[in-house]
Amino acid sequence: MLIGKALSASSINLYKRAWQLFKVFTAESSLTWEFPVSEQTVLLFIAYLYHKGYAPATISSMMSALSYIHKLASVPDPTSSYIVRKSMTTAHKLKPANDSRLPITEDILEQLVKTSRQAFQNVYLSYLYPAMFLLAFHAFLRVREITESDHTLAFSDVTLTDKSITISFRSAKHSAGKHQEAVVTAVDNAFICPVQALKQYIGKRGCMTGPLFMLKGRSLLRREFVTTLKAMLNIAGIPAGRFNSHSFRIGAATSSAAKGASDAQIRKLGRWQSDAFKRYIRLP
Repeated sequence: MLIGKALSASSINLYKRAWQLFKVFTAESSLTWEFPVSEQTVLLFIAYLYHKGYAPATISSMMSALSYIHKLASVPDPTSSYIVRKSMTTAHKLKPANDSRLPITEDILEQLVKTSRQAFQNVYLSYLYPAMFLLAFHAFLRVREITESDHTLAFSDVTLTDKSITISFRSAKHSAGKHQEAVVTAVDNAFICPVQALKQYIGKRGCMTGPLFMLKGRSLLRREFVTTLKAMLNIAGIPAGRFNSHSFRIGAATSSAAKGASDAQIRKLGRWQSDAFKRYIRLP
């Protein structure tokens, strides 16, 4: 029971998919199913996935699934060997990730807020979405922290003052159970001030318990958030094709770098545990 709780629902689904795909691979390759899996079989699996067109990041996830189940069984992990790790490095070099997602800049953020205020006939929605957009940007939030997931922020996780917002994360991706906190301060531009927007939204929402961002008594779904984001961009005259929910986090990292923030500062602001944040910075 406790072991099951150690993984998020998305990780469990990913690991199940990885093992299903591994079984397909062994069947297609006429290999005998064996456990523990041999290093040679892992190398063949990497080659199989690569030639099937899977992205290196996806192959890495598949290796994580294999690794996890071996560690769980207290048997040698074949994915940790030098030759397997070198094979993964080669796959990344031969097929580097092409991340074409665009960042939400402060200018785009302002247009999003203005459009949302005018586009919704429902007054509640005209305050809900601007608050979500602004907090997602200024707090470097992941979409799973503002929509329905196992990391959804609750109303009780946020402390609001006249000048700041303090967010306490009960759980978060890569947090490993450690408490995380983010403090967002007010900004001079009223259109993109997260403190003012959250105050206005809570004035409409009320202080009842439940998810911070609530629609009809429940958390918003990710697809609802993304659909609305793209709709507001299109209404504002901004082609929405290369924007998605992660564009806020990308935009926050890019904006901070453009303002001279150090790597250590950006890593802390975004709660990154590694230098992965560097892939998010879209400076010319």
